[in-house]
Amino acid sequence: MQVSITNTATRYGWAMIVLHWLIGVIFIGQFVLGFVMMRIESQRMSFELIQLHKSFGFLLLGL
Repeated sequence: MQVSITNTATRYGWAMIVLHWLIGVIFIGQFVLGFVMMRIESQRMSFELIQLHKSFGFLLLGL
């Protein structure tokens, strides 16, 4: 069985498979990051995590 880069009539290509799992990992990571950033005491670290959370959110929206 060979998986090509493009989709076929019976199977998704490896590019779509990788994109699917990348979106899933970022989506779950957003929840984890959201819980962590709300429980951090340091305002500086919390601000940095919020900025990271927003960046990953826009990346997720774009994907």
